[in-house]
Amino acid sequence: PPTPLQSGQCYGCSEEVQSGGCTANGRTFHKECFKCSNCKKMLEEKFFTAEDQPLCENCYKVDDKTCDVCSKAIAGDCLMSKGKHFHQDCMKCSVCGEVLSGTYFTAMDKLICEKDYRETEKSCSDCGCVISGPYYTLDNEKVVCEKDYKKMLGNCERCGKVVEGKILKVSGGFYHPDCFTCVVCKESLVGVPFSLDDDKLVYCSEDYKRKHAAMCSACSQPIVPMKGETSAARLRALGRDFHPECFKCEDCGLVLDSRISGSECYPVDNKPLCAACSRDRQQ
Repeated sequence: PPTPLQSGQCYGCSEEVQSGGCTANGRTFHKECFKCSNCKKMLEEKFFTAEDQPLCENCYKVDDKTCDVCSKAIAGDCLMSKGKHFHQDCMKCSVCGEVLSGTYFTAMDKLICEKDYRETEKSCSDCGCVISGPYYTLDNEKVVCEKDYKKMLGNCERCGKVVEGKILKVSGGFYHPDCFTCVVCKESLVGVPFSLDDDKLVYCSEDYKRKHAAMCSACSQPIVPMKGETSAARLRALGRDFHPECFKCEDCGLVLDSRISGSECYPVDNKPLCAACSRDRQQ
């Protein structure tokens, strides 16, 4: 039953309680204001608490409920916090072990009485705010709130979201593992060779070579190694780059190769030609 109290501010109507009031769950009420939060019936004797709100016996059924502490069935009075049910004597402060009555707090999913909560609450070393949720202790023993901790982690170079949990750090930047992919082919680069360009874009080895490789003057394709190979043949002639097989006479299509007799290059106006076609153009 509610405990008699003589004065204070009524939690129900916010008016001053001059006399004849009562207190329950750490709050003061006029007797006529202490009602079931569901059906609004006045509570005079037995009442129940669910999510810190008073309920009458009819509105609060405790069928098949078990205590979260002792795991035994709850047959009579019951307390409820964050969806968990407790025998009144089992709902205790996780710090001092005292049975909770009046105001209590939940920290890191544990119940704490007001006295111990005030003594153990921490302030963020960065923003100075009192930490009401998760907190992190750094190597230098500084305590920071979750918001400031995430600021320290930085954002993913690819998606821009905060990086937490598994982190990849590459050349001063952070990535979620799922975001660490080649910008061209989108293949994952976790655990395989990769390259970064001057704009910090990440490439697989093959796509990086294609982007930065010399371009063939004849076919306009990059001169890169074939799949499974590590190098590519490149022919430099007339101030341009060619695949060896693309360096041909512009008139007859003969592949030009100075190492083979009859396939030498005889350019005219900086255009590759074989000996016969070169003579024809100069006649």
